[in-house]
Amino acid sequence: MVLAGKRALVTGGERRICRGVALALAEAGCEVGINDLEEAEDARETLGLIAGLGRQSAFFGAAISSAPQVEEMIGAVVERFGGIDILVNNPFYSRHQPFLDIEEGQFDRTLAGCLNGSCCAVRGRPAAW
Repeated sequence: MVLAGKRALVTGGERRICRGVALALAEAGCEVGINDLEEAEDARETLGLIAGLGRQSAFFGAAISSAPQVEEMIGAVVERFGGIDILVNNPFYSRHQPFLDIEEGQFDRTLAGCLNGSCCAVRGRPAAW
């Protein structure tokens, strides 16, 4: 599959697995938008690595479990890149602690980010896709 010239959005794309996915897409010739809650140092580093590969990149902040924020983010991505060809929807929230130490609110937030977030991103897609 030829990916050169495609436009991608990677949720949770500022570090770890999603950083690797974002960089692989950029290496394949994609323009890459990354998403997370806020643009932290990890995000800026990922954007720099993508730019170093000669590809356009941008950060799009949004809570992937919030349908209104996702709709706004999708609109911003479409405005910036002209559309979205590839969505890598891999939201994740965790405090990285032993399972038995997780409080109910933390568990609920993990589910909202990981499960609801996938639905919100797909529901939020505009006709421009």
